[in-house]
Amino acid sequence: MNKIARVNLTKREVEVRELDDELVSNYIGGRGWGPRSCGTRSRGIPSPSPPRPENKVVIATGPLTGTYFTGTGKTTLSSEGPLTGAYGDSNVGGRFGVELKQAGFDALIIEGVADRPVYIKVFDSKVNIERADHLWGLGSIETEEALKQEVGERSVSCLTIGPAGELGPFRKHYN
Repeated sequence: MNKIARVNLTKREVEVRELDDELVSNYIGGRGWGPRSCGTRSRGIPSPSPPRPENKVVIATGPLTGTYFTGTGKTTLSSEGPLTGAYGDSNVGGRFGVELKQAGFDALIIEGVADRPVYIKVFDSKVNIERADHLWGLGSIETEEALKQEVGERSVSCLTIGPAGELGPFRKHYN
């Protein structure tokens, strides 16, 4: 798709960029783009501080995501750990990566801290930051169902934090 969306939750801004040639040439897909896009320092030095607004979460697809090759539907989520400062990533299957590509993006880079619950809506080559007060406290399945009704689409693919994530470091911001 050759596009990345940078989402700044603090400023409530979205910037769409073309993929950088150096990034494409030297790193392959989500697993390679993650550490580079996070600006990872991999200090490995423990820090008792809460998540920092400058920490990024990178959600990136692989180069074959959305094709007919078996096993290519993975999406990589990357970030630096708030307690250790060490880089880490995880892979998820399902349709999210395919849907992200079909919406026109290879990756989302999320940074900053929202002042209220929000969700990021990606649809038809557009990325919007939407209010999510009404979704707060819902489990993952309930959140997905509510979003399907809200956006009027049968096919909605979600990555959610759920109630467990709401009890984490972001709780102080919204309660």
